Formats: sequence, C-alpha cells, structure tokens
Amino acid sequence: MELTNIAFINYTASGGGAGKICSLLHQSFQGSILYNYFDSNSSKGIVKIDNFTFRNSFHRTCKRLLELSLNKKIPILPRLLAFLLNHVSEPIRSINICLGKEDFCFPGTSNPSRYLLNEPTLVHAHNLFPSFFDFHSLKALSKKYPVLITAHDCWLMTGHCAHPFDCNRFETGCGNCPDLLIPPAIIRDNTRQNLKVKNRILSSAKPYLATPSKWLKDMFLRSKVIESFQEIRVIPNGVNTEDFFPILEKKALRIKHQIEENALIFSFVGNKIQSNPWKSFGLMIDTLKILAQITNQRIIFLCIGEDGEPIESHNFKCQFIGHVNEVQFLNELYNCSDFYLHLAKADTFPNAVLEAQSCGIPVFANPVCGIPEQIEQDKTGWLLKSSEPYQFANQIKSIITSCNYDNLQQACRDHILKNFSLEKMIRSYRAFYSEILKQNIKENRN
Repeated sequence: MELTNIAFINYTASGGGAGKICSLLHQSFQGSILYNYFDSNSSKGIVKIDNFTFRNSFHRTCKRLLELSLNKKIPILPRLLAFLLNHVSEPIRSINICLGKEDFCFPGTSNPSRYLLNEPTLVHAHNLFPSFFDFHSLKALSKKYPVLITAHDCWLMTGHCAHPFDCNRFETGCGNCPDLLIPPAIIRDNTRQNLKVKNRILSSAKPYLATPSKWLKDMFLRSKVIESFQEIRVIPNGVNTEDFFPILEKKALRIKHQIEENALIFSFVGNKIQSNPWKSFGLMIDTLKILAQITNQRIIFLCIGEDGEPIESHNFKCQFIGHVNEVQFLNELYNCSDFYLHLAKADTFPNAVLEAQSCGIPVFANPVCGIPEQIEQDKTGWLLKSSEPYQFANQIKSIITSCNYDNLQQACRDHILKNFSLEKMIRSYRAFYSEILKQNIKENRN
C-alpha cells in the first residue's frame, strides 16, 4: 500500500518536540506539512497556513494599521490598535474568549484541504490545540481522508489545559477548574462545555490516536474522550542516532565553544526556558547552586534554547545559548556536558532526554509523566524523587561521587539504539498507517 503522500498538520514545521517528530516523519514519508507559526524551514512540501487572508476585511485593516504604527510610520498608539484588532475587528471571537470558550476561530484552517499539494493517502495531525487550528474542521477533513492524531500533551482530553497535573476532573468531564491560568489559559471557567465540544467533534470525526508514552495513553483511557477514537496506540518518539552521537574529545569541544574545561557541566534544552511554567527553571538553578556549594566544584549550567544574561554565584554559572537550528552544533553542546538535567513539573515525552542519552550523556530527571519510560534507572540516568533543591542537590552529589561514568555513557547509547531509534519510530508509524488505510478501505467497501 502506497505511503508516500502523508499530509502532516502541526503548529510549526520543525520547532519544539512535536515539530521535530513531525519533520522527521515528513522526511521519511514525503507528502506535505501544513503549519501556522513562524518557522525557518523552507523545504519542499512545507506550506504555511494563512489565517490572515481569510479573515474579514476590517480585521485585516486593523492589523495593517497596527503594523504601520509599530514601524512608527503613522502616529497611532499601538495599544489602541491592538485593542481594535483583538476585540472590535472580530466581536464574536472576542465574546467567546471572554466567556471562557476555547478559541477555534482560525479561518485558514477552516478548510485545510485547500493547502494540500496533492491528494494525501492519510492526514497525520499533531497537537491540534488553540492558537493555530480550527478544531471544527476536523469532521470535514475526516470525511475526505483517514485522520491520525498524535497527542503530545493532554489538551485533547481536558477543558482547556495541556497538563492537568494532579487534577482528575478530566475523568468526569471537567468543570470547577482549579487553575484557569495553566496554558492554554482561559478567562473564566467554561471547561465542562469546552470538553463537551471537543468530544462532540472527535466523536463525529472518529480519528485514530497515537501517544508517545504509555503514561499518556493511560491518561486518555481514563478520560471522557477515549470512546471517540477508533484506536489508540503507543509509538515512542525516536532519535536520529546519526545526528546525535557521542564525541570523545570533550576537552576540545569545550575549548571550541568557550566553555570552562575543568568544570562539571550540566545542560538543558527547551523553548522559553525561564518563563515556561512546566520546566522548573528556578528549581534547577537553585539545585545546581547548592550542589556547587556542597561539592566545592565549579559547575556550569548550559541552557540551550533561549538568550539571556549569565547567572553567576559562588562556584556556579548559568550560561544561556540561544535557539540552535544546526543539528551538529546541538550535538556538540550535548557532548560538552557531563550530565543532562531535567527537573520538569510536567513533560509528556521530552525529545531532549532521548537526544542526550543518544550522545552518551546520563540524565537526572523528575519521575513525571512519560519520563520514567525514557530512562533506565541507575543505568542511563536517575529519577530523583523530591521537590526541594537541597534534597535534589544531595542526591546528585551522592550519585556523581560513586557512579561509573564510562559504563553509563555506553549504556545510554545502547539504550537509545535499542529502544528509541528513528528507524524504530518510522517502522511503527508505517505499520500503523498501513493498518489505518486497510481498515478505511474495508469500511468504504461495506
């Protein structure tokens, strides 16, 4: 069965965790990627969804005036124009947002088929959350093509949030939300109705579902939306092990990238590191500051994915390295590290944890969400159970003074090659695509 024209839909063509997976699949199956947010990727078959052209003329006029004002070509206050743009130009949308309804008003994606370069055999969507996709279009899309959704977080099963943490209200249909500010934030509690709308759309579309972790699959099985999917399957994210591999000359790499040669190096990769509510940046900083004190060891923390001024204290330095597009550069930065640190409050199945291990870098992490599925305890890393930086620091100190680092490096690499290679992920998706198409043909015949 032909699988060379898959249409992928994602908010970005290559950025972020979901974007990376989407891009890797696109390279393997050809077809096209439809995306909305800015992306530097201009490869063949990658198409930007245009929400602007399909909005009403008044909206477009307000936006052009705003752009002119921001460029100081006309003396009109940007805040006033922003108000007009966000509230006056699209009154129904503004009212819905004020009522706490999730925002599906994206005209460019009301008919995603208009962007498809060729007739796809299957549509594979990633994270169809608000801010880029008109969720209502899913029903019409599923009538034309078989649809598979890979969920990279919990948004599909909740009344608004991407990660419910300890909240179990999604099991009973949401409502009485304990935290409306968890992204994607809403103004007032309309979570019960939002989830009903999602469930109604999913029930009419009957898509297939994939999750990168068993943890996320279990969350869906507990949710109100699970019966809306035809099938759910766990397909772990994969790493291109030819891009991410161990480099033995750490000293030479550190000299090349102007990183202190004799320091103990920890690294972390993520977007909006300092402001992301799930990444626990402050906790990581405090932990490493304490570790530097109790070990009397110079410690460098490489934060990859955001620019910023260095943070320094006694024996400790946090060094920010901006967004890295070049895979070779990112691989070298991983290899400059001694350990990878990931103390997130929530993270479904972070690619960076896999990439670090593929480079032979052991991982310290919080045992949240799907992360325990990525690490072999005491072999490729350590799951640290705590919420206090002093406890984290003491655990890390105890481990690094007693571990056999050389054995850990090889174990990390072998672990990824065996369980999380790109090839394994591609085979799994290829098999699932084929099964979906066979089932679709059978249903059409009947």
